Amino acid sequence: MELYSGFLGLAFWTAKQDSLKLTASTLETIAVSLIPLNFWAIDSLNLWNNFGGWLVVAIASVSLTAIYLIQNKQKPNFPLLLNFLLLCYLHWGWNYQNLALVAVYIGARH
Repeated sequence: MELYSGFLGLAFWTAKQDSLKLTASTLETIAVSLIPLNFWAIDSLNLWNNFGGWLVVAIASVSLTAIYLIQNKQKPNFPLLLNFLLLCYLHWGWNYQNLALVAVYIGARH
């Protein structure tokens, strides 16, 4: 999460610099690309086992979703936003064999 915050912080700072617009765009793209990795890490770290873990999951999921929506508010494409977020949240269930099977089946049907 710190790496993600660093990319996002640098993107905001470079966006205010006139000569670094391309750098700001690149850093924003990298930061948004790290969002699914954070959701995958939440599942891989098994944060579901205690109350503190659930608290981290709640804060991280709300903040990552909000960051993604804020980043894309200038060019809202609702189906694309919803698809990206649903795929991010789908990272949480790969430890359960039946969920993976159902997700692949639903994805193939639509």
